[in-house]
Amino acid sequence: MSIEELLDRFPVHIKSRIPHYGTPAFTQFIRFCIVGASNTGLQLTLLYSFVEFLSLNYLVATSIAFVIAASNSFFWNRLWTFREGRRYGAHLQWAGFMAISTFGFCLNFALMYALVDLLGVWYMLSQFLVAFMVALNNFFGSKYLVFRK
Repeated sequence: MSIEELLDRFPVHIKSRIPHYGTPAFTQFIRFCIVGASNTGLQLTLLYSFVEFLSLNYLVATSIAFVIAASNSFFWNRLWTFREGRRYGAHLQWAGFMAISTFGFCLNFALMYALVDLLGVWYMLSQFLVAFMVALNNFFGSKYLVFRK
């Protein structure tokens, strides 16, 4: 099945939101992925450090790493991905971004628990697998709710 055939199966309201190559939305998506990849690296580094060196519980460590990485993500997405130049309203955007990210975090937390405690998957592999689903949630929430123009 080709990509075009696969996309034809999506409802119109979903297809219209999928970034296409060469569009500003596609560029934003690529930038969001770059910021997300660096933040995933930051979050994984913090998670590993908190668990292995500070002996924190992996769920507590996940929580702390999330807050740090999400705040860093907001800064770079506001500045570079969505090129939000307004000097006012940043605190409201941060609150909206954190709300979207918190939903993603809850998804992350639940999936981490299921994979690690219920299925016995290594916590670092679990976080890597979960990160993709959370990234999709965060991109669409950021683009259409937080940084909409």
